[in-house]
Amino acid sequence: MKFFEWTPAYATGNEEIDYQHQNLFNMANNVHDMMSSGAEMRLAVDIFFEQLIQYTDYHFTTEEKLMQETHFGEYTQHKAMHDALRKQVIDFQKKFKSGEVDISTELMEFLKSWLTNHIQHTDTKLGKHLATQS
Repeated sequence: MKFFEWTPAYATGNEEIDYQHQNLFNMANNVHDMMSSGAEMRLAVDIFFEQLIQYTDYHFTTEEKLMQETHFGEYTQHKAMHDALRKQVIDFQKKFKSGEVDISTELMEFLKSWLTNHIQHTDTKLGKHLATQS
């Protein structure tokens, strides 16, 4: 069983957003597999941070652009959640690179919790809003 299992419960109804969410799940599963197989932990996590930061910026930019274009009423709150995650991931990365923390399961559990809760409680609202704009 995958660490991050995509199910229809995570679908927002927006094809582009759902595809990007699935990619985030796949990225997390890839690093989890590397860590579970005994691959060099520091290298696996370092690669994951770089990919995660780049891809979440891309994904959040996509969502934020859609929210602005369609005048989504919860844009400010939604963007604030994105900004908070960006900051948390960058903080995790800095601490990891400096050797201050050795992140593995803790990081994966945090990301799993944040991503699944954010999708199910926040992004589904955006998906419903976008469906009314068609």
